[in-house]
Amino acid sequence: MTRKHIGIREGFLRAKKAKRRKDMIGTISEVRGNFSKVIDLVNRSGRRCVIEHRDKIVGAIISADELETQEILEDPVTMKRLRRAEKAIKTGRLLTSEEVFGH
Repeated sequence: MTRKHIGIREGFLRAKKAKRRKDMIGTISEVRGNFSKVIDLVNRSGRRCVIEHRDKIVGAIISADELETQEILEDPVTMKRLRRAEKAIKTGRLLTSEEVFGH
């Protein structure tokens, strides 16, 4: 797979256009040598850092917020509750604050 690398401000990392954002891309050596900086960039920007080895993706670093989102999406009970809540919103079956909290 050919990816277009675009130089960005962060120096050693490159950016790749993704569906909704630009991922940062670095080799294993680049990421290892700048690990603290990569973690800071990922958390500050909310973008992923895709790690490549010999032009193949071998891993990624994601922010704590993105990890939390992934954990929610992987939890079947939480997803069932979210789908049920979305359906209730669409059909207008909502509770007032008095019904929920009793005030």
